[in-house]
Amino acid sequence: MKIKAIRVFNRFIGRVLLKVFNVYMGKLTFKEIDQMAKFFGNVGYFLAFGPKKVIRDNFAIAFPDMPHEDREALMKRFFYIFSVESFELLHFFKNPERFDTNITIEGLEHLDAALQQNNGVIAISAHFDNFPLLMAKLTRLGYSVNVVARPLRDQESSDYIQNMRTAVGIKTIFSYPRRECVTQIIKSLRENQIVLMLVDQNFGGDGGVWIEFFGKLAATPTGAAVFASRTSAAVIPLYIVRTDLGRYTIYIEKMVPLERYANQQQEQLVNTARYSQIIERWIRRYPAHWAWIHKRWKSRPNREARTKPHRIYPEQKIKEVSHG
Repeated sequence: MKIKAIRVFNRFIGRVLLKVFNVYMGKLTFKEIDQMAKFFGNVGYFLAFGPKKVIRDNFAIAFPDMPHEDREALMKRFFYIFSVESFELLHFFKNPERFDTNITIEGLEHLDAALQQNNGVIAISAHFDNFPLLMAKLTRLGYSVNVVARPLRDQESSDYIQNMRTAVGIKTIFSYPRRECVTQIIKSLRENQIVLMLVDQNFGGDGGVWIEFFGKLAATPTGAAVFASRTSAAVIPLYIVRTDLGRYTIYIEKMVPLERYANQQQEQLVNTARYSQIIERWIRRYPAHWAWIHKRWKSRPNREARTKPHRIYPEQKIKEVSHG
């Protein structure tokens, strides 16, 4: 009962802070936002004991050879990045003209080529850097973008954020009810729209597979591979990186051809592993910009999963995908 009360209180505080920051961030300059972010980043680094434990555990898996002081510096950098990008996100949503001047794109021709196939595009990305700005920038350019997202446990906050996404043209497909989610994804792809899937979080349900991520098995969703196989949609990796105060660059990579197999489960495993390799490459390149606060390796494969064919990688060698 006490834990439930604490969660209710924390969600209430989260809602209040979200609404307050949303009002004021649009009025501040990027330099002022940066100063606030440095303060809140330091507060998080020194006082967020629970998240810090999660981050340290994740660093121990991902960077086992990194010296302790380097891990601590990276964690401190993460808290700053998390703070400044959260504040800048609210600023952009209040000042949409910033999308035109402060966000550039490299590789837009890859997305256009994929859409020319007229089967829709599955855009694979991650909880990496300021990914909502990526979606908003594309909608600003006239692309039809849908994001597959989990509803928040707090319905009021979920509705508030949903309204913010809708205001900048982003369409949301909630991951459940599952049947409705599947229907909307297929419909959007058949209408040659973009469906963004974030494929980097723990997915311990029956529909996931076990992929080596930073050298340790991680429960990984297969949705991108499943829908690519079912609809022949093109798969495009894309991500965004903060480059300066209030400035970002979006990188759109070449299409990832679907590896076809007679066995559908094997096909899902192989292609999901290839997508996961791409995400890991981004994180290694910009390690402070990923959501280390998430328990990526929380689920563990049980005995049944280990005995099922095509559920765990590597059960065969999967070739590295080259992009750029």
